[in-house]
Amino acid sequence: MQKLSKTASLLDGFLKIGFWCVVILIGFSLVLSILGLCIPTAEFMEPVPDLTLDSITFTVADDHIQSLSSKANALLLMATGLLGSAYLAYVLYTLRRILAPMIDGKPFHETVTLRLKRLSWVTLIGGGILSILATVYDYILLNMYDLDALFLSDGIVNYEVVYRTDLSFVTIFLALRLLTFIFRYGAELQQQADETL
Repeated sequence: MQKLSKTASLLDGFLKIGFWCVVILIGFSLVLSILGLCIPTAEFMEPVPDLTLDSITFTVADDHIQSLSSKANALLLMATGLLGSAYLAYVLYTLRRILAPMIDGKPFHETVTLRLKRLSWVTLIGGGILSILATVYDYILLNMYDLDALFLSDGIVNYEVVYRTDLSFVTIFLALRLLTFIFRYGAELQQQADETL
């Protein structure tokens, strides 16, 4: 049990450092977002001349880049970053709270099960929201370029844009739900053992 407590304490130290790094990142992002609201639209986000498709990067001429329609499109990236950072901060905070009873030598404390359950739902909902925002941002970014003029020629007669969504958050949700059931069963066994004594 002492080895578990030491390992949990070490992990907690790393998570604490990570948590405060994310909190600093959130503060920095908030300052940039506020500054972004104060800067005129024309200077806020210049169109990016490079278009990267997998491992190929194209430098696009200015006349094939469409300007952003408003600050809202550019702020979407910052909002996604802020939301992702807040999500990560909550996950790190919850993991530290899960480790707290383990540091005390009580790995099957009833609060561990509740926190794992909350963390699983936050992972599912937060991962879904971040995936949707990432797809919207990709859509906006691709619409900055005149793709027909760039790709349609005698050699290329058609192109297709396929948006990919990372669904790994669903796997993490399922793994956390499984851990919840395992820790719940462990807590029941611990309670029975304590009542027997």
